[in-house]
Amino acid sequence: ILAYQRSEWETAVNHLNKALGSSLPQAKRDEGFYYYGLSQYKRENYAQAIRAIESIYPRLSKERKKKALEVLLTSARKASKRRILIAWKVKRLPFLPPSERQQLRRSLLKEINGAIPLADLQTLFAKGEAPYKFPYDAIGIRLAKSYFHRSLFSQSAMVVSKLQSGLAADSPWRRQLPRLQQQLRTHNNKPAARTLGVILPLSGKGAFVGRLMKDTIRMATRGIPRLRLIFKDSQTRSRSAAKAVSELVKKHRVLAIFGPVFSQPAKAAAYRAQQLRVPLFSISRVEGLADIGPYVFRNNLTLSRMGRAMARYSFKTLGLQRYAVFYPKSQYGRIQTMAFWKEIERLGGKVVGSESFPPGLTNYTKPAKRLVGRYELRYRPLWYSLTKNLYKIKSRLQRKRLYKKIKQQFPPITHFDAIFIPARWRRVYKIVPSLAQQDVEVKLHWRFWEKQRIKLYYSRNQPVKFVQLLGTNGWNNESLFNFEKRHIVGSIFCARFFARDKSAVTRNFISAFKRDYPRYTSRGQKPPPALTAYAYDTMKILVKLAMNPDTSSSRDAFRRGLLKIQNFMGVTGRISIQSNGEALAPIKYLLAHRYQEFRLKGVAKTLIP
Repeated sequence: ILAYQRSEWETAVNHLNKALGSSLPQAKRDEGFYYYGLSQYKRENYAQAIRAIESIYPRLSKERKKKALEVLLTSARKASKRRILIAWKVKRLPFLPPSERQQLRRSLLKEINGAIPLADLQTLFAKGEAPYKFPYDAIGIRLAKSYFHRSLFSQSAMVVSKLQSGLAADSPWRRQLPRLQQQLRTHNNKPAARTLGVILPLSGKGAFVGRLMKDTIRMATRGIPRLRLIFKDSQTRSRSAAKAVSELVKKHRVLAIFGPVFSQPAKAAAYRAQQLRVPLFSISRVEGLADIGPYVFRNNLTLSRMGRAMARYSFKTLGLQRYAVFYPKSQYGRIQTMAFWKEIERLGGKVVGSESFPPGLTNYTKPAKRLVGRYELRYRPLWYSLTKNLYKIKSRLQRKRLYKKIKQQFPPITHFDAIFIPARWRRVYKIVPSLAQQDVEVKLHWRFWEKQRIKLYYSRNQPVKFVQLLGTNGWNNESLFNFEKRHIVGSIFCARFFARDKSAVTRNFISAFKRDYPRYTSRGQKPPPALTAYAYDTMKILVKLAMNPDTSSSRDAFRRGLLKIQNFMGVTGRISIQSNGEALAPIKYLLAHRYQEFRLKGVAKTLIP
């Protein structure tokens, strides 16, 4: 104690440790722990200070309690011990004047409604005794809400029941109980039989896609008796999508929900569906959607999966080793490029070149030159020796002609076997000619491609290297052949929906869609969009489970039924739903054929996660 009074905190801690280890009377022991806690506080060992003073606080004198309380509050705040801070603030309330008491109440409410762990809320609520008064009434409401948002409904109902019988009559939190009880009753209600919810953008910017999806869903459910569909408009807004989920569950008591389509509304709806524990099956491509929770499912080919699929096929099946990447600076391009690059390196290949371009670019000559080393020729080894006498020529015309001849002596640097272009078809038909202008020759996939090699050899008097073009689902539009088809032929890309598939399910779907909705297919001249195939398959799966008494008895049974779907024959292939909620099917690899059509080149032997 003398060392503490001399401000020798470390010496005080050492001596008190020895003294407290021996047998002492209770009064001396409490005094030792008091000064030990104060010494640790001065040394900024706040956790030790709290532990020591808490153990003897009830037996301290009134004067020492006042000082110990200040030490405990400061230590808890600096050590970020929220539960301890709240508990000691509560003990301080009765000793404050009214003005300071109001300020401390506001501080307590801020702490309770902040980022406090669930375990701390449980411990604090257990300390309160009925009737629950401030702040235990606020803690109880926050605990009930936390349980509900974590889908722990039985625990939430238990806390609400305790609050119902134990809240003080004048508690301002009592009016929140009816709303919590209503939410719990809504969740516990048995869903309506054969009732499915559909969330689509029926107004706003995405209204065309919404109408397309609505027509596809009606085609998929035509002729099914006693099936009830409830359509809700998401307006391509996250808040509207989340609200639509709540209405479908609480008001219409749907079994499951289809949609939304676009990324942000899909995420908002998925989080809300997970909270309410209702199965939601979306066809959005947003990354990580199915990882939100066990009640969220997705049926689509994501951007990262397309990148991995092309990496595996090109490396394992085509035997290519070295790659270049030509991608847009957008989320669409970056996600596919990152997945492709990582997968190639994992397999043992190399990405030896990459070039990006702004999303709004219309002329791709400069990025194409940069990709093959023709943009900055002064960095090429022979540039200085060939151009050092160029400026000695006085005639400007002769100098220009000689400069042009010198540039032609630098062939493109194509030290790669393939170029991966993760872009949509409206960009691809502009990108590929720009690469051809830089003497990048596309490998043609037919039996006369050797003649092409010989012809180019004699015209250039040098060996020609052919490069494979690789793409993803964005290439899947035969309008590509309307522009520079000679540069497109031979390219390979991946897709799940292939309009020329010979399966009966695909043929029947395409013929029925063209017959019923010719306005979407240019009066039957074009196949339906790929999004319709995903919507059709997803709705067929949902209807199959909704009409089955075993899987429609509850939403949890419906969710378990979805996880059992294996080899479901759909328009996009044989669909199997994985344990993480992703609906996968074998990916197809399509070839741009010289007859100006896409043909099936191969099918993945395993499902690509």
